[in-house]
Amino acid sequence: MLDAFGHLDRDGSGYLARDEFPRSIGEYLTSHDVNAPGNWFLGRVLPWPPP
Repeated sequence: MLDAFGHLDRDGSGYLARDEFPRSIGEYLTSHDVNAPGNWFLGRVLPWPPP
């Protein structure tokens, strides 16, 4: 979960600011870029089925 937080905390303040949270949710729901910070909202994506 700390990996995800590092991506979502865009300004490095140690907190999710009011503008960072909705921006991340929007990216999670709409972005096709797998490297977009919002796509870390639920954490790292693991391969399925597991190896």
